[in-house]
Amino acid sequence: TKFEVRYALADWDEIWGNPTLYLEWAAKNDAPDGIEGKLLLGGEISEGWHWGANLVYEAETGGARERNVELTAGVSYTAIDSKLSIGAETKYALTDDKTDRGDYANEFLLGPSVQYRPMPNTHLDLAALAGLNNDSPDAKFIFVFGWEF
Repeated sequence: TKFEVRYALADWDEIWGNPTLYLEWAAKNDAPDGIEGKLLLGGEISEGWHWGANLVYEAETGGARERNVELTAGVSYTAIDSKLSIGAETKYALTDDKTDRGDYANEFLLGPSVQYRPMPNTHLDLAALAGLNNDSPDAKFIFVFGWEF
């Protein structure tokens, strides 16, 4: 079970980057609960071009007490208005736990992304990221089905 809340610091385009604060509590059955905080940023670069970035801190409340600090970012171009966007995404993450505090595994991934909107309130997102260093997986695929209501 997850509980999350978001709070935009101002109306859209009133502050550069349209900052939004995000807080989540994840109550898990077979693993330690987790808390996650984010600073969400994004906006339009120019007509048809958009960007987004998330600064994330995530921590387990028990067990190995894993901590994760990451930056995710992306840029996209609207190829077909309200239907298709293409772009690129990256993720850089530092992770440690109570057994090796400060000895971070660092994960760096980069790759293309696409978003397709079959209906106005539905989106399908796919990102195919390649690992760029030894701590990264060889590849990571992210698929999101979103329904906006």
